[in-house]
Amino acid sequence: ADVIFRSSDAVDFRLHSALLSLASPVFRQMLEDRLAERTPGPPAKDGTAICYGIIFVPEDSATLASLLRHVYPLTRPSPPSFSALKSLLAAAYKYDIAPLISAARLALLSYLPGEALRVFAVAHRFNLPAIRAAAAKALLRISYQELRHRYVEELEEIPAADYFRLLVYHDQCGQAAATCVLTHALTYSGACSPSKKRNSTCHVFLDERSAEAWAHFRAHSAPRWWLMYVYKLALVVRNRPWGDVTLDRGLWRSALTRAAECECCRVNFLPGFREYAEGLGGDIERAVAKV
Repeated sequence: ADVIFRSSDAVDFRLHSALLSLASPVFRQMLEDRLAERTPGPPAKDGTAICYGIIFVPEDSATLASLLRHVYPLTRPSPPSFSALKSLLAAAYKYDIAPLISAARLALLSYLPGEALRVFAVAHRFNLPAIRAAAAKALLRISYQELRHRYVEELEEIPAADYFRLLVYHDQCGQAAATCVLTHALTYSGACSPSKKRNSTCHVFLDERSAEAWAHFRAHSAPRWWLMYVYKLALVVRNRPWGDVTLDRGLWRSALTRAAECECCRVNFLPGFREYAEGLGGDIERAVAKV
C-alpha cells in the first residue's frame, strides 16, 4: 500500500494507488495532486521506510468500505439500507466509478414499490430518467391524497416544481383511468338475452337523477351489482390508477355476492367475471401508459 484514505469518522484505509487510478479518474487526479505532499508513514516490517500519502475524504467508513469493494476484487454485498445506498450512489458519481454506478442503479430499483417516493427523489437528483419513471408509476399504487401527504427527507433534495409535476402526473393518470372505466361501461349492451332479462332480479334502468355521464343506462338496463361495481371502480381508480384495483378484495367480494343472488347473472356473468375484470385492468394500464 502506498496511500491512505482517511474517512470522515477517522478510519484509515491503506490502499494501492495503481488500483485506485485504474478504477476512477477522480482518484487518479487526487493522487497526482497529492503526490508531492506525502507524509511519512510507519516503517515496514522489513525496516524500510514507506511514505503514505494521507488523503482526507468526506465519506464515512461504511460508505468508503462499500465503494472500495468495487475497486478491489472483493465480494460486494448489497447496502444494508436505503440511506446507505443513497450515500454509496452519491460517492459513485462523485468519483466516477462506472461499475459501482451500474450496481447502485440496479439496487435502487429493488426498493420499488415500497420506497417509491424516495427512489423517485434520488433518481431525479442523479438524473436517472428510466428509474424516475418507474418510481412515478409505482406511486400510482397509492392514492393521490396519500401521495400528497407523504413526506420523505429526499424530497428536500429536489426542486418543488418537479415534485409538483409528479402530483400532476398522478392526477392525470387518475383521470385517464376513470375515463377508461366510464368509456368501457358505456359500451355495455347486456350479457343476458332479452328473455332471461325478464327473469332477472337485478337488471335496472337508471332514472333522471343519475349523473349525465351515466345517461346510457337510462335506456339500457344493466345488473345493479355491475353498475355499482363499475361506479365504485371509477371512483377508486380516479385516486389510485392501478390496473390491479379491478380485483380489489372489497369490490370483488361485493360484486360476486350480489351477482350470485340473481339467476341470470349467476349463469351469464359469474363464470367469466374474473377474466372480464383482469381484461378491464389491462385496459386501465394501457390508458395510464399513454399519459
